[in-house]
Amino acid sequence: MEKLPLNWIDDYFSDYELHKLAFKNIVYEAESKHQKIIVVDTYSFGKCLILDNEFQSAESDEYVYHESLVQPSLIMHPEAQSVLIIGGGEGATLRETLRHKSVKKAVMVDINDEVISCAKKRPPLIS
Repeated sequence: MEKLPLNWIDDYFSDYELHKLAFKNIVYEAESKHQKIIVVDTYSFGKCLILDNEFQSAESDEYVYHESLVQPSLIMHPEAQSVLIIGGGEGATLRETLRHKSVKKAVMVDINDEVISCAKKRPPLIS
């Protein structure tokens, strides 16, 4: 049997469900005035963004959430030109929005500028 990794992070879903992920290393860790920010490089999902001990995104599958969030609305809109994104710190919602050629202006705001800074400095936090 292979030796198990030493670094583990717990992802609690409820009082009755816990997922454990082994990670290679902590890529980034900070405490902003709004929340604790951690980016870990996992064996299974690549880099994961964790805010206040809650998993937000995983490098390997974040596109599933972000495409589903953005694409239906922008496909249904006849010609969206201006888009406001509230709470898109990691940038994936903005990325999906900018795939539409009709969008001339996209504004993204997030309460935590440290998350934005983290995502900019550590590509590919999102793909």
